[in-house]
Amino acid sequence: MVAVVLTLAASSIATHAGVVAHWTFDESSGPTAHDSAGTFNGNLSPSGAAFVSSGISGNAISLNRASNGFVNMGNVLDLTCGDFSIVAWVKMNPGDRTDSSVILGKHAAFTRNGYFLNVHETGGALVNDKAAFYEGGAGVSQI
Repeated sequence: MVAVVLTLAASSIATHAGVVAHWTFDESSGPTAHDSAGTFNGNLSPSGAAFVSSGISGNAISLNRASNGFVNMGNVLDLTCGDFSIVAWVKMNPGDRTDSSVILGKHAAFTRNGYFLNVHETGGALVNDKAAFYEGGAGVSQI
């Protein structure tokens, strides 16, 4: 199970950051994760994704990797050179070190254009028990 609360903010150099999207996953049921800051509601996958109680503050989303659970938020941030921030609270099952655990990602197929927020090693390139942000052109920042 992965429990997540996710916020995205974007800015240009000339302006202050503004929240573009914010998903609290506080819904108790249904197929939609509502964006409380904008218009980017997320669609839960038909299987492997469900709202659960016991989140950080209220409910959370549970994603089952074996059932291909995910939430599709659509095209929130363009793949451009603009600055942006991602905030995520993630809880993994104790002892879970599944390779390539992507929490958030956006990637243009067959290019190095995109980003991933990962947990644990990914193809042997990252470290277990660490989170990492991979940006296609610049490399990896491990947290």
